[in-house]
Amino acid sequence: MTKEGKTVLLAILTLFAYAFFSFFEHQVLLFPIPLNSAVFLAVALYFSYLNYRKQNALSVLVSLIGFTSVFSNEIYWSMFLGASEMVAFSKTVTTDFIKIAYYIGLLCWIVVTFKKTTVFLFRVFGVFAILLVSIGAILNSSNLELAGLFFPFIYSIRFKEESELLKLWILLFVLEATKVWSLGSLM
Repeated sequence: MTKEGKTVLLAILTLFAYAFFSFFEHQVLLFPIPLNSAVFLAVALYFSYLNYRKQNALSVLVSLIGFTSVFSNEIYWSMFLGASEMVAFSKTVTTDFIKIAYYIGLLCWIVVTFKKTTVFLFRVFGVFAILLVSIGAILNSSNLELAGLFFPFIYSIRFKEESELLKLWILLFVLEATKVWSLGSLM
C-alpha cells in the first residue's frame, strides 16, 4: 500500500473510531462533521506535497479545494474572530463566495478526473457527477452531493494506479457519507 493509501485509510479509521466511541456514549453513531473539512485539507496538503513534482497543477487545485472547504465554514472563522466580529462577519457573504469557489474547484476536479478516460461509461459517470454535485450545491442537498461524489469514488477505485491523487476522492466520499449519516441519525 502506498503512502497515500495508508493516509486515507488512517483518516477513515480515525473517523470511525471516533464514531464508535460516541456510540457507547450516546447510543448513536456520530461523526465529527466540523472536522471533515480540516481532515480533507490536511490530507490534501500532504498528498499535494508528495505529488507536486508529478502533478503540480492538480496538486494546487486539490489544495485550493481543501482551503476553500475549510474557510467556507464559519466554525473555523470563529477561531480567529471575537464574538462581536463574528456576528458582523456572519452577516456578510464572504463564506458564501468561498463556498462557490469550493464548488467551482470541485467541478474542475471532476472534469480533470474524467477527461482522460476513454471508456464511455466513465465519461457518462463524469457528466452525472457534474450534474448531481451542481444541483446538490444549488439546492443545498448533501444527499445529491453524495450521489455526485459516488461516481468519482467508483472511478478512483477502478483506476487507482492512474494517480495517487485519485485516492482523495475516496476520502471525500467517505467524509460526505459520514456527514449525511450523522445528520440523518440526528433527525
